[in-house]
Amino acid sequence: MAALLRNPGLKRPTWEDVQLARRVYDGLEPEGADEEISLFE
Repeated sequence: MAALLRNPGLKRPTWEDVQLARRVYDGLEPEGADEEISLFE
């Protein structure tokens, strides 16, 4: 978390990762994905 405060350039990629994790958690496929995503590969 501290890295996000020190480096504002990390905020957007981090937010996109959080959104992706939420879509996976909710059981939805991310936009443009052709295959299922698994957190336990």
